[in-house]
Amino acid sequence: QVQAILANKDATAADPATLKAKSVAVQGLGALEFVLFGTGAEALAVPEGDFRCDYGNAISGAVSDVATEMSVEWFAVPGIATRMMRPSDDDPDYRSNDEVLQELIGVMAHGVEAIRDQRILPFLGRDGAPPKPKSALFWRSNMTMPSILANFEGLRALLVNSDIWRYAPTEQFWIGEQAMSEFDTVTIYGSGVTGTVEEAMADPAQVDQGTDIVTSSQVLGKLVGEDLPAALGLSVGFSSLDGD
Repeated sequence: QVQAILANKDATAADPATLKAKSVAVQGLGALEFVLFGTGAEALAVPEGDFRCDYGNAISGAVSDVATEMSVEWFAVPGIATRMMRPSDDDPDYRSNDEVLQELIGVMAHGVEAIRDQRILPFLGRDGAPPKPKSALFWRSNMTMPSILANFEGLRALLVNSDIWRYAPTEQFWIGEQAMSEFDTVTIYGSGVTGTVEEAMADPAQVDQGTDIVTSSQVLGKLVGEDLPAALGLSVGFSSLDGD
């Protein structure tokens, strides 16, 4: 779809207002990456690349608008943040502190699972399958590992800033402490994956580092998806990643 827009110089894609009416596939970070690094990106440096530049700017504007809208809705009163801080009986989602805690744990547990299963294993290779570098998100721009580490860092920040692990009995504080340590370990392993995804997947040492990240994510999954909920007397429940 992105290539069709570039080939046809679809003017409606070069305006953030009309771009929003199109498929999400042509207005997100993946589309922007193709514009900047995909086939024909060298045209950005010459006058003939004007439309490609305009389309890239439109995508950037659309992404910025969505981020702003999400932030406004998050902090609005009553928004998600205030509702989670003040659960009440008449709230359809957050009627008690336990429901808020369960939501936060679910984000962390399912987030770790999603990073591993949807962001890492497709290109690293699943169940002994050979690596598939071009299955990696952002492989064209060499932003695969930075984006994955940013995903993990976001979940670590949620764990730290929510202090959710301190709602467990004192003798079980080790769960949160070990989880934070494991997040740090992921960052260390990730720093060992350098160069392009194709180069990394051709280097056994870097493949091993990727495999170590998967192993750490499995440890994290148990800590935040099993141990922490048990310590809090909660259950993560059904994962949206399990399919039907």
